[in-house]
Amino acid sequence: MLSTTSTDAVHSPDVVKTFTFKTIPFEYRNCESWPTAQKPTAVELAKWFPHLSKEQADERATQISERFDRLQMGMKVYLSTGSLRDGLAEARCTKEVFYRQLNRCLLANPITGEGIVGWAGLISQLRLHGYKRVRDGAGTAGQFQRWISENQPWRELLHRMIEKGNGGEKIAGRKPDVRSVVRNFIDAFSKPVGTDKQPRIPRGQYPHDGKSNARRAIERYVTRYVATNTGTTAVWFGEDIAARQHLGTGPQSFDLATAPFDVLGTDAHTTDCLGFIILNGPAGPQKVPVVRIQIVVNLCHCKRLVTGYSICFRRQIQAKHVEEAYLMGNTPWTPKKITVEGLSYAKGAGFPNGVVEGITEINPALIRLDNAAQHYAKGIRTWLRSSLGNGIAWGGVGHWWRNAITERFFGTLERYGFQRLPSSMGNGPQDPHRAANPALEATGKGIEWDELVQLVDVLLANYNAKPHTSLGGISPLDSLRTTMASRLGFWIPRPSPPYTASSPQLGVLVLRKRIAGSVRRRVAPYVEVGEARYTATCLSSKYDLIGQHVYVHVPQDMRTVECYLDSGLFIGTLRCLDKGWQLSAHSYDVRQLVNALVREGEMYVPAGGDPVVALFGHLEKKAIAEAKAAGKPQVSGNASAAADLLRRVGTSCIRPSTGPVQPANDARVKRNRLLGIKLPVSWE
Repeated sequence: MLSTTSTDAVHSPDVVKTFTFKTIPFEYRNCESWPTAQKPTAVELAKWFPHLSKEQADERATQISERFDRLQMGMKVYLSTGSLRDGLAEARCTKEVFYRQLNRCLLANPITGEGIVGWAGLISQLRLHGYKRVRDGAGTAGQFQRWISENQPWRELLHRMIEKGNGGEKIAGRKPDVRSVVRNFIDAFSKPVGTDKQPRIPRGQYPHDGKSNARRAIERYVTRYVATNTGTTAVWFGEDIAARQHLGTGPQSFDLATAPFDVLGTDAHTTDCLGFIILNGPAGPQKVPVVRIQIVVNLCHCKRLVTGYSICFRRQIQAKHVEEAYLMGNTPWTPKKITVEGLSYAKGAGFPNGVVEGITEINPALIRLDNAAQHYAKGIRTWLRSSLGNGIAWGGVGHWWRNAITERFFGTLERYGFQRLPSSMGNGPQDPHRAANPALEATGKGIEWDELVQLVDVLLANYNAKPHTSLGGISPLDSLRTTMASRLGFWIPRPSPPYTASSPQLGVLVLRKRIAGSVRRRVAPYVEVGEARYTATCLSSKYDLIGQHVYVHVPQDMRTVECYLDSGLFIGTLRCLDKGWQLSAHSYDVRQLVNALVREGEMYVPAGGDPVVALFGHLEKKAIAEAKAAGKPQVSGNASAAADLLRRVGTSCIRPSTGPVQPANDARVKRNRLLGIKLPVSWE
């Protein structure tokens, strides 16, 4: 074992331990197991050292490579035979240089802190240690690093400023940046304080020189501290980045989605564009912007396939919209009538239930949801789960990667669809594609609400027909067809559980009601649902059932309902006796909204009139009044509710009460067309 005690102005005067063949640790004796190294190329050298010409970079790369090869060969011979003479003959260098290079290879890895440097120690002029100043002198190299290490109070102050993003003692800064941290740190030691108005560090004492005040050195220190301390990630890069910086490094769970529809990921997404609705006002048709639509999508994790979706014109979804997405997936799909120029379905586009033979219903084994409050509603925890016969897995707070496949799909949908529209909101305030005034663009060059509905259907249907790299270059629908073709020996679709009085079909609401009526006054038995009477011949003659409680199944169109006894016996299908409620299809929540508005005196429904049409007229009047009061295009909640009502009950069911509807080609109603919305061939 050799030892040296050389000292200079750069390196520490500590004794350096030198290893030889006899003293080298046994686990490093076999140099074939050392960490490998990649020799720098001429291109890399030219990039690192711009002052080098191409010829100089080539020459330097050749020199480094030749030196590396002869030293490596010499060390392999030395460590395999123990002969220093043979090793020096191969390395063609002195004994001192040989031992110095050997010990460079045996230094601790400065990056991981574990193991040794390995063959990288033979690369010429590769720095393996950070520079540390140990002596005073006229130069400034390493001066701030030495000063900050010797002054603990100032070091703690600077570290606190960095970790808080230049914020206060407890609250972190909102938008931290290096220059503001440096500026405030310099102010801390250079500005006059106290009664004597003297700086904390006298002028002329480092780092307070009165000129730069070591600004560049402090900037480098702050940058290095942020890069090497993971505790600063949340403040400087956001909570989301901090949460996912170690994503994928822990134990890997097994894949639950081994067959189609085993796992469906469900999530809601707000589209990055605005639409409008045409309402008839006193001055004629008027375009009123509506809120950004919410899309709820069900995505098969195995086949990367969109099985169903639902949309609504609300600021937040409700539990019923999740149920509607699964109901859509269990209903045969038919293409929509497209009225937008340049928009069309791709060849083979569609959804499984409607275009794939043999798929009549989709019943997943597991549904993945995030921790949104709507996903904990009883309609999902109880009714949806019992209707599909599946389990539900909720993700943790902020753990978006638990449903990463669905989240990635939404990003793709925005990039290739909604962010291309004139009224796009972009992906943030700084997005160059964001319109200066999206609400104004929506009424000028925007897109009508029903055309947005068409766009959603086309984008999702086309997505299912586009090749996917994770499926071997075929589309999700073709991949599902391939699995269906071999299902006799491979896969059988899960059937839906049988429905009963207390466990209904998908999309059906169960209410507990009492059979009313009177034997003495001869009032036929009936059931009251949503403040309206329901009966039929199967119930009107059974006076013995008066007073009993029954289960009422309310479907999406509640003009008729089904009635069951406590024993589960099916009584029959009951029809609404109110002629007004018989006119238009409507759901239970629409009925509740109308009844509430009527009770509060905000809306009036004439005898025999259609309450759904009256509700639309009420929303239309309020939206027109809001638009007139605003004086400029802005998103209207009532207009959004009117658009959502039209979407649910159908435009053919409603005739506005404020006047005749102008035709689509009317000069005052200029409908804008989308031009050239195209999806890339390899869209994922």
